[in-house]
Formats: sequence, C-alpha cells, structure tokens
Amino acid sequence: MISQRQKVLEFARSEVQAGRKFPSAKQVSQHMGWANDHSAGDCFMALASQGHLKIKSKRPFGRGFQY
Repeated sequence: MISQRQKVLEFARSEVQAGRKFPSAKQVSQHMGWANDHSAGDCFMALASQGHLKIKSKRPFGRGFQY
C-alpha cells in the first residue's frame, strides 16, 4: 500500500513535470480529500525532513517548497 506521504510526493512531482508550479497546501488537501490544509503542510514538513523536498521559504506553508 502506498503511504499518504508518497501519494503527496507523487502528486507534487506530476504537477511540476506537467509544467505547473509546486502545488499549494490547499491544492494538495483538495487532491487528497483532506478537510484541513495543515495536514498537507505537516506532510510537506515531514517530506522535507526526510530529504524528499527542499524548503525554499521562511514561511514554508503554501508554495514554500520545491521538488
């Protein structure tokens, strides 16, 4: 089974590869069916701590990450 974090990472990759911006926490929450945008932000932070994403902003929630 694919983890939630892996699904988020795959969604972010697909958006970037399609030529779009890195998805916001709101876009990820909508894609994943989550009611709270903070869940996506927490997932971004976990992926960044694992080295899968880079934090590019002092306020990383939203579009403050890059793949």
